[in-house]
Amino acid sequence: LQDLNNLGIISRSKPKKVVGNWGTEYRVEISQKPFWILLVSLGCPVGRKSQIAFYVPLWIKKAPLHIKREFLAALFGGDGAPSDIVEGTQRKISYFCFSKLAQLEKEGWKYAYELKKLFKELGILIKNIKIKVRIKKNKKRLTFILNFGSNRITTLNLFETVGVRYTYYKKRQLARVIEYMRYQEHTLKQRKKKFKSVFSLIQKKVSINKIAKLIDEDWHSVQYFLKNGELKLNKRKDILPFNKWFKERKGKGEIIW
Repeated sequence: LQDLNNLGIISRSKPKKVVGNWGTEYRVEISQKPFWILLVSLGCPVGRKSQIAFYVPLWIKKAPLHIKREFLAALFGGDGAPSDIVEGTQRKISYFCFSKLAQLEKEGWKYAYELKKLFKELGILIKNIKIKVRIKKNKKRLTFILNFGSNRITTLNLFETVGVRYTYYKKRQLARVIEYMRYQEHTLKQRKKKFKSVFSLIQKKVSINKIAKLIDEDWHSVQYFLKNGELKLNKRKDILPFNKWFKERKGKGEIIW
């Protein structure tokens, strides 16, 4: 409501509480014509979005990055599905979706590629775009699904640089995943510290098996590090499953979301 008030728009109706499988939301209805005129002039589509063609407004395309970020955050807050920890240390893939009638497939593809370009400008990779076909009320409908890349940089840029607006439960979900990813990164940094001495020990002709014992690691990890010059997390050994990590952090009073 504060954002609306800043625009001089006063809602005469109380926010409506909506409870669904996704969580609890509050919706506000605005019936003032000046607000409608403002939205339309900014490029907001009029009517059912699945039944009309619309694209990213030109002023958004030409806007600075912080404006594009707010635009995408509002979109992702509405129709985006951020990844979450589903089992152990694994994450689902984040995606964004929208629907169109079958006869608007060409327009749907154009809009999808416009969004892909905007996300790319903010360092966020759209790995692929897929279509699901469904029949509703005897009409063929297409759901465009933009799947984000699962790499850490894309996820952090999507969750931290862009984030979501106006959707509290998604904000909590993003905070949960980001904090768990930071925990993984910290664990990897701690492991890297142990491996600093590996090359000097090899130069001294210390065997791989002995090096592994000295730094309390298995010889496979030492061999991989010598061959590739990098480390990978052994998620079964190095990382607590999300539920155990959450329980441990909560017990210490460190959970703030």
